Amino acid sequence: AVSFWWTMGVNQSHQGVRTAQAIIDLALMTGNIGRPGTGANSITGQCNAMGSRLFSNTTGLLGGHDFAEPAHRERVADVLDIPVERIQTEPGWAYDQIIEGIVSGAIKAVWVIATNGAHSWINQSNMRELLGRLDLLVVQDMYSTTETAKLADLVLPAAGWAEKEGTFINSERRLGIVKRVAHAPGEALADFYIFKAVADAWGCGDLFARWTDPEAAFQILQELTRGRP
Repeated sequence: AVSFWWTMGVNQSHQGVRTAQAIIDLALMTGNIGRPGTGANSITGQCNAMGSRLFSNTTGLLGGHDFAEPAHRERVADVLDIPVERIQTEPGWAYDQIIEGIVSGAIKAVWVIATNGAHSWINQSNMRELLGRLDLLVVQDMYSTTETAKLADLVLPAAGWAEKEGTFINSERRLGIVKRVAHAPGEALADFYIFKAVADAWGCGDLFARWTDPEAAFQILQELTRGRP
């Protein structure tokens, strides 16, 4: 029995789809699929990517709810105690659509959080030129030395995983708790508190009055997942 595993080095290359298909084909041709100890397995590389998929549902409608369903929007608004009109009726743009939005001029500002597009995007030189077109580029990261951060108009220093508290979800859907073991250096803050501060600055902090700390946010997510698959 042979088990095939691969990570972001395959998935995020310029021919990632074809490479992954080739690995899957190898598993099929050699009969290493559908039996214990076999299979073609892609491992997601980003920390807590599973959490963002299960709980944010395209980075907006929490608890795996659907933007297109009025009943889902009503439920989320009710649990969060916000006006339902605040919730969009469709999801936001995908990564490639955002890039195209910069090209067309539809997007004037970008807030990048914990990723380094100027290095990881398939066309680095094109990406760096596009980011230079923006009126405002904000980068929120624990490193100020990434290729994207060096292009930023504003860098928001973020805490690392051992410098904040919260939960993460493993691929088998098990939730684990993270306890802070060190203080973040300098002016760095956990992402949670950066978002809270920005909300206050934008005048919508009252919408997050119940989000007092990560534990309170977890309790809200518990309620949002009640009765969900």
